[in-house]
Amino acid sequence: MFATPSLDAFPHCLANYSFYNPILPANMSQNVVRINAPRLACSTAGDVPSIVARLKANEGDIDRICQIAGIAGASIGVIHEGNVIYKRHHGFQNIATQEPASDDTLYGIGSCSKPFFAAVTAALVSEGKLQWDEPVKKHLPILETSSKVVTENANLIDLLGHRTGLTGAFYMTFQGNGDHLIHNKDFWPYLRTLQPAASLRERWVDLQQSRLFYRR
Repeated sequence: MFATPSLDAFPHCLANYSFYNPILPANMSQNVVRINAPRLACSTAGDVPSIVARLKANEGDIDRICQIAGIAGASIGVIHEGNVIYKRHHGFQNIATQEPASDDTLYGIGSCSKPFFAAVTAALVSEGKLQWDEPVKKHLPILETSSKVVTENANLIDLLGHRTGLTGAFYMTFQGNGDHLIHNKDFWPYLRTLQPAASLRERWVDLQQSRLFYRR
């Protein structure tokens, strides 16, 4: 279950979102589902009933999104001020047995693991074992990319902030069920084949490859 620690921390939550499945023909009307929910400047305890009502109003659309995307099951939870104000399970945790998704369903957390990695890195920096602005290659000699500039200068901030400029075929390395198609021993040779989409620190790039640094 995914939950926000406080809706106050996300002033632009409940915005307008579109979901698109590129696998289906573009002319199929069911290929795009749009959820419309007005933005909030902030949220207070008095806003909770309205927020819950809006979430419930979108449950049918979320079911459609799951169907379009081929998602077996999904669970949504929202926490406000330490209290669970909304919880809804969609689909199944086991398709074969048709067992519905529940509070006990295990999900791959995907990119939610990035803050964990960043927090551990920050702890090492606080202990003086690492420095934010020193080249990663100092501690990871095996690091080699197609860009000499990236190889010799990329630091922790660049890696954690998606600023290396490198990109690649993410779908070749990480599948939706959590399986890695490239083994650890093959990752470093693979990294050297990837071409940059931008120069180092030119811009934020979340084009597949930059995510890989979180996973190695």
